[in-house]
This record gives sequence, C-alpha cells and structure tokens, in this order.
Amino acid sequence: MIGTRNYNLKQSYHFTERVSLYAPYTAKLQSVLFDGIRKGVFDSAKFDSQPELQFARVLESNTDVLNWLRPAPQEFHITYNHGHSYEPDFVVETDNMIYLIEIHNLTCCANSL
Repeated sequence: MIGTRNYNLKQSYHFTERVSLYAPYTAKLQSVLFDGIRKGVFDSAKFDSQPELQFARVLESNTDVLNWLRPAPQEFHITYNHGHSYEPDFVVETDNMIYLIEIHNLTCCANSL
C-alpha cells in the first residue's frame, strides 16, 4: 500500500431532492441524495442503481456491519491488469474484516435461459 491518509474524502453532491434511505423511491436515483444513514461514514449518499440502494439498506440493518462507505472517485488508488483503475461501489467494515464490494446489475429474461 502506498500513500495512506486517516480520513475519507467528503463528496460534493449534485441532486434535485433529498429522500430518506428507507423511503419507497423508484424514480431516477441518480438525481436523489439519500439521508438518514446511521452506519455510514457519512450520513447521506447517492446511488447509481436500485440494487445499490437495496444493498445500503441491508448494510444499515446488518448487526455485523460497523460502518460503510460509498467511496469518492479517486479515493482509492487500486490498479489491476497493468494500470486499469478499480473503484469499489462500497467499502464495508466488520469486527474482523474490511470488504470492497462491487454491485452488479443483473438482468435477464426467460427467453435467454
């Protein structure tokens, strides 16, 4: 590991409305700032997809989770395959482990199976 710091980058968000993390929201998520986060490093976050929002709700209710973070772009300098950058969707801390989590939006239809 090279170049560490003891704080997380606070993000500057552009949004059209603020909504509670648990509000039944299904419109365009990318324009919404979700508030009321208790276990997050920050008390609000944005999400790119419905699965990411659902995962954040699971993290909030999971007793093993101490805290979690939606990292800012360029917060981590993780490279693979000769310089490709990787930015995790979530960083999750428990008592004995820190997880880097990637959420995949899986869609399929019965005809393709």
